[in-house]
Amino acid sequence: MGGPSRLCDVVLSSATAWAVPLFGGGGQGIFEVLAKRWTPQILFLLLQRPARFSELERAVPGLTNRVMADRLRELQDAGLVDRQVEPGPPITSIYTLTADGEALRPILEGLRPWADRRARKRLA
Repeated sequence: MGGPSRLCDVVLSSATAWAVPLFGGGGQGIFEVLAKRWTPQILFLLLQRPARFSELERAVPGLTNRVMADRLRELQDAGLVDRQVEPGPPITSIYTLTADGEALRPILEGLRPWADRRARKRLA
């Protein structure tokens, strides 16, 4: 009867299974977007406050303009980030989290203590 082709594409909630685009399907799955290099750093920064492209770029050393633009576009396409263009000169783009992006706050903030413990273990 159709249905998801992979077990990882199914999320169980209550007693009902829904097929959701976790890892792909018709487009990029949300985990594929979130797992990309630099994406968590960008989201953590936007959890603090809205930011201009140049602010994000300065806050993440080693991230190129092209990759930053790609990641922000992917986050926009996923509905997690919104871009507002303010007229110039110079023209400025301000990036903010959408309601869906903001809903990731408890998940991302929950990762912080784990990441800190892991970093301390690696340094020991």
